[in-house]
Amino acid sequence: MSRTNVTESRLSRMRLTLTPPAALALALALVLTLLVTAVRPAAAAPAGSRLTLAGPPSATAGESFRLTAALRSEGAPVAGATTRLERQVGDGWVEEGAATTDAGGSATFVTTHGETASTVYRAVFTGDDATAAATSDPVTVALAETGGEVTVAVPEQEAIGLDATVRAIVRRADDGAPVPGVPVRIERRRDGSWVPMGTFTTDDDGRAATTATVRQAPRDNRFRAVFPGTATVAPATSEVAGIDPVPAETELRVAGPARIIDETTVTLTFRWQARDGRPVPGVARVWSRAAGQDWRAGPRLRFGRDGVAVLRVGPRVDSRWKAVGGKGPWWRGDTSEVHELDNVPPGDPVAYPSGAPRPRVKLPRQARAVGNGPNGNVTSIPNAVWNQMTGRSWHSGCPVGRSELRLVRINYWGYDGYRYRGELVVRDDIARQTVGAFSALYRARLPIRSMYRVDRFGWSSYLEGGNNYESMAAGNTSGFNCRGVVGNPSVPSPHSYGRSIDINTWENPYHSRRGWVPNTWWVSRSHPRIAWRSGEHPVVRTMRAHGFSWTYGTQDAHHFDG
Repeated sequence: MSRTNVTESRLSRMRLTLTPPAALALALALVLTLLVTAVRPAAAAPAGSRLTLAGPPSATAGESFRLTAALRSEGAPVAGATTRLERQVGDGWVEEGAATTDAGGSATFVTTHGETASTVYRAVFTGDDATAAATSDPVTVALAETGGEVTVAVPEQEAIGLDATVRAIVRRADDGAPVPGVPVRIERRRDGSWVPMGTFTTDDDGRAATTATVRQAPRDNRFRAVFPGTATVAPATSEVAGIDPVPAETELRVAGPARIIDETTVTLTFRWQARDGRPVPGVARVWSRAAGQDWRAGPRLRFGRDGVAVLRVGPRVDSRWKAVGGKGPWWRGDTSEVHELDNVPPGDPVAYPSGAPRPRVKLPRQARAVGNGPNGNVTSIPNAVWNQMTGRSWHSGCPVGRSELRLVRINYWGYDGYRYRGELVVRDDIARQTVGAFSALYRARLPIRSMYRVDRFGWSSYLEGGNNYESMAAGNTSGFNCRGVVGNPSVPSPHSYGRSIDINTWENPYHSRRGWVPNTWWVSRSHPRIAWRSGEHPVVRTMRAHGFSWTYGTQDAHHFDG
């Protein structure tokens, strides 16, 4: 049986008998199937593409040079595409080589210029499923008259942060003549790549220049110049020139008043600049030295963008100040010169008479004043104070005991014009009276040499109490002292009862049975502030105004009773 007969036999067995409605439905289904098939989309056509070629305007015979092709499709780079470089020969084109585009869509060709006056090149991409074929415009590379030479020059060293001049010079290779009026690109190394700083036109001497800010890392201060060439002078690239970055020299200065009144503050101004005038926004440590002491570290100062920092200080003694600035990203550290700040008293020092003797017993300065004004304070006798008094200014058999005594602490003006904090032990019933009297002396600025408790001077076996001889020889002001009378120790002193106070004993002597103590020089002399020989003296008048009597007058000028 033939193949045709077999087929017909099979078809006859598959033949169906259809009713008219069924036949109509089948026909409609066949038509729809054909329509769907007809509108199914065809395979997408390759996207449009653009191919460019760039190369030097000229090259010397036998010189190798580069041409770069760039392939883009719908504006995006095309990677992995095989691109062909062709050279024109007569009316035809001869393949020079092939290269594959990188991630940026570029392909680089290296070729050698021949002896002909000029050579025309083009790039060709034959296309693929995704990108349409493309051919670049032709590029003509002329035969240069001579090679080009370009050099770049920079300073060997420059301070970090300053602008350095970068100079490029373009010359002909054959005779060294400058090439004027041509572009030269100056590039800087950054993050491992050469980054253009700009393209500049050479002057009549073939020179072009720009400036670059010197960075901290040496690798970021490398430069080169690129001459793209002309139709007569071949392209050239300079060797790399580098600048050695060095920190800038700086100067740190401190300025302020030469004097400070005690218990006030002044402002010290610190200025930090580079020698080239740039302000230094660094950090410096302030150091100070009190008279007779070592240097001590103070606060750290952070300088602003203007290179200025200020510090408010209030030293209580003569002092010296300096700042030590640390190095920074672009600057060297520096230490300022020393600024001297003399502490001067807020009050007027006593004008001591010429030739007047000084106290034989020397005392250290008392603690500085506490609070404003006289700031008098009355308390019972603290344990520590009582322990020091016992066996010196108080002992068994004294007419008053601890419970009947009070400790008065009060500010006073010293002979040197400074304010100090003194102590007096007095009877409880005159404690407030004492505060009132000495507050008035303070407000009148009537000075007191010192105001230590008499127990400081130890025990006197002769007086059987605190050593009043030493206290007077120091010019000390004191109150309670359970002892005998100076010069007549068998008689109890009024001080034993706590209601007597001696003031400025050195300048206001006492006439005892044994003569004047503690000196004779001041017996016939007075002083408007510290020595009195009359009830009209302001000290005597002030004490009297607060209930104290000048009991013995000039025979015991320093003695007052409450």
